[in-house]
Amino acid sequence: MDTTASVKPSSRKKVLLPFVGTIAAAIMLYWAMETARPYLSDHKFLYSFKDLVAGCSQGNIFFRFMWLLTDLTEGGFIVSVLGSILLCLGALLSAYLERKRSPFAGTGVEGSSSCFLQMFFSAFASILIALFLYVRTEWFAAYGFIPTFSSLLVSQTMITCYGKEFKKVITAIIMGGIIPFPIALFFMVYVTIPLGLPGFIAVSLGLVVTIPLVHLLVKRMPWMMKKQAPAEKEPAQDANAGALSVRPTSFFLHRILGDVGELMIWGSSWGTTAMYIGAIITWCLNPLHPVYGADNLPMLILTQICTAALSIFCIILPGKRMVGHLPFRVLCFLLLL
Repeated sequence: MDTTASVKPSSRKKVLLPFVGTIAAAIMLYWAMETARPYLSDHKFLYSFKDLVAGCSQGNIFFRFMWLLTDLTEGGFIVSVLGSILLCLGALLSAYLERKRSPFAGTGVEGSSSCFLQMFFSAFASILIALFLYVRTEWFAAYGFIPTFSSLLVSQTMITCYGKEFKKVITAIIMGGIIPFPIALFFMVYVTIPLGLPGFIAVSLGLVVTIPLVHLLVKRMPWMMKKQAPAEKEPAQDANAGALSVRPTSFFLHRILGDVGELMIWGSSWGTTAMYIGAIITWCLNPLHPVYGADNLPMLILTQICTAALSIFCIILPGKRMVGHLPFRVLCFLLLL
């Protein structure tokens, strides 16, 4: 999965200009969106997050499906229906380009193109199971946030760890659908809500319990531990090897967007770009649609891009190799704050 570990040693000087340009572009986008905000405040061309919660609390099938779609971008706190749709299209394109070893693949899907379709399907299926197996309509009105997003984190991770054979995928979907949600809900109801913490933290706390539990259960399933036939070498390893020394600007920019994309597991730079475009469009249609209706999309995008850019720039140490997923971990920490 790590597509940056094999990059040759380099210097920060090679990415200084794209780093400064990225920060400047992020600030300009923030300024443009904040300037436009007063003109968009009355726009109600799309449902708000409050409407989504109300519709789900009434058992409306359309809004339940919208909830499923927006769960795909919940990892990045975007929660935009068009952002989710464009994220999927961008990630599918990235997976195809990665498989073809295209120089235009960007970060691809972090070397997971050989099992991406299985991951893609499992994300939808596991959330669907959690939604219809556990979630009660009154919970939407009572809590506002429901941690169904935890399901796709577990199901996709299991596929990357244990393989893409049919039995393994079905097992990943079932376990992702039935195990993470009740654990995350427990932490939300009995920990984060009493302490006045954001509900999303319950997903992180739940995974501390869920991931070890799932792996312990998997070790008792013979079909999950069966080794699969050796797969072809992941194309991302060849595509990104030495990329920083050959195309430092392109590599740096794609790595920023790819790290933001890891919040949704796929790590696709094109998917993240498409997600931002979709989120901005929905924000223009109704500023209270994305980001849980918090109306802070401009600040969220600025924070994500600047944090990822600064993290990646700081770990490009002269004479050292790139350090795997460290920027992603820093990004997760700061966004939770």
